[in-house]
Amino acid sequence: MRRPLVLVADDDEMNRFLCRESLEAAGFDVIEATDGSEALERAGRERPDIILMDVIMSPMDGLTACRDLRRHSTLKNTPLVMMTGSGDNRAVARAYEAGATDFINKPISPILLNHRLRYVHRASRAFDELQASREELAKAQRMARLGAMVIELPDNIVHISREAALVLARNDDMRDMPVTSLLRRLTLADLRRVVKEFSDAVLLGEPLATEMRFRRPGGGVLTLSVRAETEIVNDQPARIRMIVQDVSELKEAEARVRYLAHHDVLTGLANRHFFNEQISHAMQQGNGRRLRKGALHLIDLDRFKEVNDTLGHAVGDQLLRDVASRLSDTLRGGDFLARLGGDEFAIIQNHLSSDEDALSFAERLLATFDRSFPIHGHRVTCGASIGIMPFRCGEMSCENLLARADLALYSAKREGRRTARIFEASMDHALRLRKQVEQDVRDGFDREWFELHFQPQFGTHSGSLAGAEALLRLRHPTRGMVGPESFVPVAEDVGLILPLGRWVIREACRRASRFVVNGRPLRVAVNLSALQLKDRDLLPAIESALGDTGLPPDCLEIEVTESMIMEDPAHAADILGRIRGLGVAIAMDDFGTGYSSFQQLRNFPLDRIKIDRAFINDVDTDREAEAIVHTILELCRTLGLHSTAEGVETEGQLEALKRLDCEEVQGFLLARPLEPAAFLAFIEPSGSRPPIPSTTLPGCHDHNQRAAAFR
Repeated sequence: MRRPLVLVADDDEMNRFLCRESLEAAGFDVIEATDGSEALERAGRERPDIILMDVIMSPMDGLTACRDLRRHSTLKNTPLVMMTGSGDNRAVARAYEAGATDFINKPISPILLNHRLRYVHRASRAFDELQASREELAKAQRMARLGAMVIELPDNIVHISREAALVLARNDDMRDMPVTSLLRRLTLADLRRVVKEFSDAVLLGEPLATEMRFRRPGGGVLTLSVRAETEIVNDQPARIRMIVQDVSELKEAEARVRYLAHHDVLTGLANRHFFNEQISHAMQQGNGRRLRKGALHLIDLDRFKEVNDTLGHAVGDQLLRDVASRLSDTLRGGDFLARLGGDEFAIIQNHLSSDEDALSFAERLLATFDRSFPIHGHRVTCGASIGIMPFRCGEMSCENLLARADLALYSAKREGRRTARIFEASMDHALRLRKQVEQDVRDGFDREWFELHFQPQFGTHSGSLAGAEALLRLRHPTRGMVGPESFVPVAEDVGLILPLGRWVIREACRRASRFVVNGRPLRVAVNLSALQLKDRDLLPAIESALGDTGLPPDCLEIEVTESMIMEDPAHAADILGRIRGLGVAIAMDDFGTGYSSFQQLRNFPLDRIKIDRAFINDVDTDREAEAIVHTILELCRTLGLHSTAEGVETEGQLEALKRLDCEEVQGFLLARPLEPAAFLAFIEPSGSRPPIPSTTLPGCHDHNQRAAAFR
């Protein structure tokens, strides 16, 4: 701990020596000055904790130096003890008038000197700490916008502290006022409540915690958090002491948080969370009158993605705002509108008399889309589809209500744009089936019910095995084998398609590494879903599967559809190019059924085109179908692409494809999809390769049947 520093100022050298000896022995450090002028100079430079100064010195005496020290900005509070002659009361009085803290008589008593200086030092430190504490408190009060007020009873005069005056934006000369003047600034909504709360608190003698809202002079509201206690004197309430804090910013922040928690930032409408609260409230009003019957309308914009893709997100965002505005203008009293996310809106229509009312209301909603939307110099055309679920309050759960409205919306979108559909009982059966499939998908993923089957692909002229397509199946313990058309859309909806797709890629590579023909693994094709094409982990998943299984990259082929790549052509071209950069081949599946033009094919890194079965069905009986297939094959030859015909089921189709010089064929005529063990037996009749564990095998064509088809 630092020793206190004492400045001893005396023109008597012996006296300075005696003081030094005594003080240093008592634990002080000492510096010296020979007169008042030197004392001022050393004190300003070295900042002593205590100054011990003789009254009579020359050329500057102690009293003059004392007065100068008290005018010094940093030394004015330094303890200063004056040394005077014994019994010189006049000198003592003059010392106090000059600003001395204390005095001590000469000749100096070492014991008395030490105790006197220690006392002065402790008092000085306590004063400094108190002053610092007061300054910190005042600073904290200013920062926390905290103040105090006292109401004197029974005069009802309010005394306002400086800090409270700052909070209330009052001048210092207006810090005392009648209570009525303060009450006049309260908001009308708070006036009666506040008067009653304070009256009750005084009457009962209980502490009070409340809030008061004052009108600001320049507009707006000031909210004070108040804690008050009544002071009792002679069994009578004498005054009310209050601590007040400005919590206006906190209240505004809380209001903003509440707003954001319940509203969509883009449109200002209620969000999904607020909508769920409202629909839950509606469903709980079974005995109420206000919401006896209503209808839920789910609204989905048609072709909104095209607006975003072609005109940009700024136009898309403004379109959502304009749609929200038009829908709001269509509402009646009591109706509730929300944006659920993306391009989906919902309306709770109240006071419904019949289902026809719901349909009429939906038609009015659809009519708002008949006019185009002028946005940023564009005339944007946008339609909508609506699913309607009428309800009686309290008759079903919110989940069922939303699910049925969603089924009606799905039905409306299937029928075409600008359509509204009311939920029908037949859709309920579809809902139960969908829930069952959803559970099957989850169970299948958890219990490893998914498996891959492989459909062989053959050279059209040679009949030799050229490759295989991996096809996903779900083996249900009671319902048997389930095809992908039943569960893939559900897997996409419940968020399992990406992990399922990654499993398919890895499993296909693992199996393909065992399908060896002529000393080399067979080429295996894997279908991607639209969501997989957007998955940032797609490329690492393919790299990992190839690396872990040892399958050569050129033995893997990735199949995508026209519609998938045309959703975002630039992204598709980029990701497919990077996949191809791994050495993996890219095939366009179901060619001819999508939106791409022949010219656009040049923009994508393709290796193969698979001609859709829709064109193969009539290739041997319909000249137009034959011409289309011929054109596609000529395109393949021009662009240097391989060709595969899907869905070959008759001898006539196969002969036509031979005549048109299609490279490869695939279909039930040649071989059905096979389980891994059956496929392994198909390519190695001797069974010399160790079998891969499998379950019951479906029927399939043998080699003789396949050979006959190519004769």
